[in-house]
Amino acid sequence: MSTRIFTGNINSDIKIKGLKAAGTLTLMRGEVNIPSQSKADINDIEFVQAKPGGGTETVPSGAESPLLYKLLVLDIRVSIPGKAWVYGAGVSAEVNGDLNVTKRSDGPMSYSGELILHEAHTR
Repeated sequence: MSTRIFTGNINSDIKIKGLKAAGTLTLMRGEVNIPSQSKADINDIEFVQAKPGGGTETVPSGAESPLLYKLLVLDIRVSIPGKAWVYGAGVSAEVNGDLNVTKRSDGPMSYSGELILHEAHTR
């Protein structure tokens, strides 16, 4: 998988039924590049929701969460055994650990677990 911010290899066993997703995700190797822009330079996130019968609707940032997000249910265990690097703001760090990503219907997304800083370098 490769995006502007993340590049890496992921193994997963996630079962999706309707708006429920549960399972495991293992980050085999990865690099996260945190942009050096300040928060003021980053544009608001725009949510686009499909309308019944076709078309889309933009939901402004700060507005009530889209209905699909409200109904989403997650129970994902994320394992990071090592070889995961985070780069940004003059620091590079290798992390490993285990996280649980959960969300109940009409509830907030929550993260629990432990990330361990294995190695870090400053530039």
